[in-house]
Amino acid sequence: MPGDTTQDRQQRLTRVPIIPRTVGVIGVGGIGFYVAQGCALAGVKRIVIFDSDHVDTTNLNRLPYPPEWIGRPKIEAFEEYIAKVLPKTGEFKLDTHEAINDEEDMWPLDDCEFIFITADSGKARNMITAYCNSKEIPYINVGYDGNHISLYKRMFSSRGDEGDTYTVTPSWAAPTMVIAGMAMYWMAYPITSQNPFSMNILDTLGMQEEHTCPECGTHTVNPWELDNHVIFCPMCRKGHHTEEKFMQHLKIICPDCRRGFCIKRVSDAHAKFKCACGYKSCIKDELTKHISEGVRGCKEVAVTTSDDEEDD
Repeated sequence: MPGDTTQDRQQRLTRVPIIPRTVGVIGVGGIGFYVAQGCALAGVKRIVIFDSDHVDTTNLNRLPYPPEWIGRPKIEAFEEYIAKVLPKTGEFKLDTHEAINDEEDMWPLDDCEFIFITADSGKARNMITAYCNSKEIPYINVGYDGNHISLYKRMFSSRGDEGDTYTVTPSWAAPTMVIAGMAMYWMAYPITSQNPFSMNILDTLGMQEEHTCPECGTHTVNPWELDNHVIFCPMCRKGHHTEEKFMQHLKIICPDCRRGFCIKRVSDAHAKFKCACGYKSCIKDELTKHISEGVRGCKEVAVTTSDDEEDD
C-alpha cells in the first residue's frame, strides 16, 4: 500500500522477529544463498559472506543465476544478484571474503551478531564452530543431503579433520529453500535447546519413498524390511515371496549335494570334478568311485577340473 515501508508487513507480526544488524554466512551455495538473501530482505544491514567456490553448471538447479554466470566466483555472483533485488537506499552492505584457512582469516566475523555455517568441509565447520564458541557469537550449523536436512549447534564430528574434502550430494531447490528458512527462524526466534534438529522432508510430508515386494506387492518405506520379507536368489538377485517359489526358481539341481541353481554356468562351475567322458560331480570321492567302477570305460582316464579347462 502507498506509504508502507519495506519492513512494514514484517513489523505487524504478532511475534516480531529479532533481526540482527550484522550476520555472517559461511558459504553462499545452495543453502547459504537463500539464507543471505532472506536476511537481506528481512532487514539485516550488513552481511559478511565467505566463499572461495565458483558457480558451476550443477548449481543452476537451485540457484537463480543465468548460465552465463557459470565460472564466476560465487561471492561476486551473489553480490551482483542482491544488488538488483534490494532497494538502493544505501543502508545495506555486503562484506565479501574468500576461503577460511585458519583462525586468522575469521576476524571479519567478530562484529557479527549471528553466524550461519553452511560450509561444505567438515573441518571448516569445526574450525568456525570453535571460533564462534570462543567469541560467544550465536550460530547455527546448517546442512542437507538430498531430502534430509539438519540444523545443529555442535561440532561436525568427533574427529576434527573428518569431512575435510568436498562431498557430492544429491541436491535440488526445495530442501535448500526449506532449511534456509528454518535457519532464519532459528536466528529470529532464539530457542534455548542445544539439541540438533534433523528430519527427512518426505517423511514429514507423508511422502516417503515406497519399496515394493516383487512377488506379493507389499509396500514398505524401509528397504531393509524387504530384505527380511523376500528371499533373494544369491545368483541372479531375483526376489521370491515364499520359500516354495524360491525352490521352484532353482531349476538345476546338483545330483550329488542336491544344491539348486538357476544359472547353468554357475551349476557347471559348481561340479568342478570332471571325467573325460562327460561325467561331473561336486564331490571328488564320487568321481573317484565313478572311475574305479569303470563306468563307460573311464577307468584310469585323466581327470580335469573346470579351473584346468579355463586355463586351456
